Amino acid sequence: RAARPLATRAAASPDAAAAFLASAGVPAADVATMLAKAPDALKASVDGVIRPKVALLQTEAGLTGPQLGHVLAAQPRLLTLSLERHLAPTVAYFRSSLGLRARTLARVATARPILLTYDVADSIQPKADFFAGIGVGPAGLKRMLTQSPDILSIGVGNDLKPTVEYLQSGLGVTGGALADLLTHHPTIFHCPLSVAKDNAKALAGMGLDAAGVRAVLTGAPVLFRRSLAAKSMAAKLKFWADTGRAPADLAAAPAFLQRSIKRSGPRLEFAAKHGGKSVPVPALLAGPDDAFAGAALGAPGAAAEFLAYAAAWPAAN
Repeated sequence: RAARPLATRAAASPDAAAAFLASAGVPAADVATMLAKAPDALKASVDGVIRPKVALLQTEAGLTGPQLGHVLAAQPRLLTLSLERHLAPTVAYFRSSLGLRARTLARVATARPILLTYDVADSIQPKADFFAGIGVGPAGLKRMLTQSPDILSIGVGNDLKPTVEYLQSGLGVTGGALADLLTHHPTIFHCPLSVAKDNAKALAGMGLDAAGVRAVLTGAPVLFRRSLAAKSMAAKLKFWADTGRAPADLAAAPAFLQRSIKRSGPRLEFAAKHGGKSVPVPALLAGPDDAFAGAALGAPGAAAEFLAYAAAWPAAN
């Protein structure tokens, strides 16, 4: 006697799956994309294969109709992966091991759909172990992932390791300082090391010692992707010099290079004109504009004057 067809046996037409996805809120355009990219993925049994996976993506990964459509259109093979051996463990890792809420995972997965296709043992855990080895545990990795969803798509040997080695050996960033830097600025891993190395040489050429170079680069991570020779950075350095400050002083105020000159320029100039020359630059750069006069200069009555000055800057100069 012929065997009874299994619920998971491929169907003759993807129409049933397309109708189901539409009922789950997946936009028609995303269903059409799936049909064009991977028609076989929609030929599986709806009840036996597709529905359970969609349910997991909705409830545990937090994907709504449009988000679900975006993710499936980008990675239709999610519907072909084993629910028990692959998809469920991957989602569980993000939810339980990293502690991501469903809505946070939905945002991360929407930004980087391929994450949900990664196998925990083969693709995710080796990177988690690498980060743990430099002091970035699950909480830190969670923060990195929410800021830079493609952090787990970067290779260990060719990308992660060389960057960490430069930070440790080239700049002397180690221990908690290293973990803190990478946790708060994971996009450093997406930057070519040549930029940071060239900027380090430029800073040394300006008279900064090794500690000063380290302080500037770690305090202004923008320097991992933007050259000091770039027009915007050169303008900041000129402004810094024009206000009577030496390049070496940047070591105590790297945030100046991290912020736009449109934000920092008015503060430094206004402070100089209102008796604030002795106020440390970090204090001048901290806080919102409406609290600047009171917090940095001790002149809350000048708040409105500063806001008008900043709005008109550099014409107010």
